[in-house]
Amino acid sequence: AHGPLIPGSSLANFLHQGIHFIEAISCFNHKKVKEIPVYKKKNFADTTITSFKVTYLGGVLTMLDALLLHRNGNSRVAASEPVHKSTIIISLNGIRALNNMARLDVEMVQNVLTLGSMQIELFHLVAFWLSYWTSFNNGSNRDLEASSENLNVLLDDLLHELLIFIGYVAMGDSANQAILRFGQGPDPDNRQILKEEMSLEHLSQFIKSKKGKETVDIQTHVQLLSRFPPELWDNALDWMM
Repeated sequence: AHGPLIPGSSLANFLHQGIHFIEAISCFNHKKVKEIPVYKKKNFADTTITSFKVTYLGGVLTMLDALLLHRNGNSRVAASEPVHKSTIIISLNGIRALNNMARLDVEMVQNVLTLGSMQIELFHLVAFWLSYWTSFNNGSNRDLEASSENLNVLLDDLLHELLIFIGYVAMGDSANQAILRFGQGPDPDNRQILKEEMSLEHLSQFIKSKKGKETVDIQTHVQLLSRFPPELWDNALDWMM
């Protein structure tokens, strides 16, 4: 995947089919885990979990890193250039596959991300798409093709999946939390960075609105109850103060 992705090329078709295959494999046990919070241990044996572990998450993160940064090793600089729809779709499906893996075994995913260059690849993925989404919505990295194809929905879907993935890999894992603030200067504080980028009041109000509803049946993986242990909600609120 080193090099520009040409729509309709053999490489583009291979990546589309390959990422769909990996996403499908990661969904095999979806019915077993969809109502179990991601932080709960799953009591079933699954050879696919072992396969994802020994293949460094199916090579998905490494492939996306090479695909996005083939022109520039700086993720934020690379994000200033237009990206073709094919690359967005491959990235979206790739992040969905990574989220599926985390719902199968979040601890396995977190541990794999500490190996070799995986943490840097994680940082590149997060930094690139957060920067790209912001630039796209500001109109600074659009081209005629992007404008005509109305990529807003695809990019919004990608952002939602990326934010869920960030939560999965950072939950209770100080090493992965640290990589998310890579490049912010010596000994930065995640809370201070958040305060500079957004209002923590919105986050605290969101958590408060969920308190008292901890026993509600989980219907989707996007609910706070399925993503973050309720016994830590008060700690999160204290941290934001």
